[in-house]
Amino acid sequence: MNRPMTMKGNLNRPVTGIGGLKTGYGGSNARVYQDKNFFIGEFKQRITLITQEIEKLNADVELMSKEEDNYMNYEKRADDITKDVNKLQDELGDYNTMFEAIQKDRDIDDLVKDSEALNVKNDLLQSAVNEAFVESQKNENMLKDINRLIEEENMKINQLISTLGDDLKSEYDNLRNKQGDDEKELLKLQKQTDDLKNKYQQLAMKKAIEILVKIELAKQAISNEEQSTLRSQVESIDANKEKEMLLNQEDNVEISTMERKIQELQESITKFKNVLQQQQDFDDSQNYSAEKREKIQDLIKRDSEIQSFLNVYDAKKSNLELRIYESEKNISRITESIKNITEDLYPALDQEQFDLTSLKKELKLMEPEELQRELVKTREQKRLVEQEIAKLHESGEKMKKELETFENIEDAKRKIEETNKRNIENREVLKKTRKDVKQKLDNILATLREKEKIEESVDDMDNSYEIDNLMNMVNSYHQKLAKKAEKMNISNSAIKVA
Repeated sequence: MNRPMTMKGNLNRPVTGIGGLKTGYGGSNARVYQDKNFFIGEFKQRITLITQEIEKLNADVELMSKEEDNYMNYEKRADDITKDVNKLQDELGDYNTMFEAIQKDRDIDDLVKDSEALNVKNDLLQSAVNEAFVESQKNENMLKDINRLIEEENMKINQLISTLGDDLKSEYDNLRNKQGDDEKELLKLQKQTDDLKNKYQQLAMKKAIEILVKIELAKQAISNEEQSTLRSQVESIDANKEKEMLLNQEDNVEISTMERKIQELQESITKFKNVLQQQQDFDDSQNYSAEKREKIQDLIKRDSEIQSFLNVYDAKKSNLELRIYESEKNISRITESIKNITEDLYPALDQEQFDLTSLKKELKLMEPEELQRELVKTREQKRLVEQEIAKLHESGEKMKKELETFENIEDAKRKIEETNKRNIENREVLKKTRKDVKQKLDNILATLREKEKIEESVDDMDNSYEIDNLMNMVNSYHQKLAKKAEKMNISNSAIKVA
């Protein structure tokens, strides 16, 4: 085994000896190589390293499988928690509604009626949504059919064009270019008309608002002037003049003219309000979504309720003025009858005059008190209306914040879905890599078995070329295994980060 082998030529190859790995000696041309025990030790060392690497890879595979199981459990738990959170949010909304109802001293029957009305409304909205969805699907299918027909017609047109002559093709191209220019010009004109329409609507809206403001200011000025004139007249009237005014009905003509003017102003105000309402409905149909439109309709409903309350107040005021007018007529009739009686009973005239003045003073005291009570009630109702409007504004801001929160929840759900997709893709890649690693490990084990067989036949080797080839194979397999382990570590760390 230890006989020297002489080779021709100067070879500079690695050889082994007592001092370790060295290059070829420069003296003699004899080649030195080690015995069987050295190579057996090297093979055992490499086998130990490979088994350690296999154990490490198996541990990584077990860890990945555990993480996969934990991920599925966490995902299921997250879904359960999301459902619980949604349920708790619904309960919180119910409790808030009950709390507001208790603060407003509302009855349970009213709440039950409101809930039933909301359920009916939700059912109607759900049916409307379903109908809209079915209608949209029908429209989509119709559009698909139309697009298919258009494509077929285009194909037929292209076939016809391909059969045309050169002159007809050139004429067709010219007509098509002209059509494109005409379409561009038409779009430009359409855009200009849309801009002009928008400007016209803005100007009309601005003009209507200015007219409304002027009418409101004029109405307020007329009411203030009327109140000031009435106040000054009441303050400047003494008893005799008051009697003459009660007997004289000339002021009624002026009052009727003023009322007619006020009625005309109110009609013009309602007309412009209708114009504004139409414009607002147009803007709502163009810009707002269904949910916002519903909220705006609720606010408009509240505003209509407030307006109806004000109309009722105006009706009450007109009834009160009518009662005052009738009482004035009764007083004038009574004074006329008293005057006729006093002509017959002249001695008791002074006493009757005193009674009449006291009666007028009492009436004069009673009327302001009643008007004062009505004024206090009106102010209280106005204060309640202002509080209701403030609450509506607060609820609107709260609803906006909740909408923003729900929008963020949708983004979070979308991100979670994207993360789940990435994790599923990484899981598939890991499974594939795991299969590849197992296959390569089986190949390595088969190679090791072949090496063990080769070790048994090392004694029969005549030269060291086969040994060098085996060493190169072991080194190459070791390098491939190290690269695969490095890739597995990188993918495992990426999964942990995800």
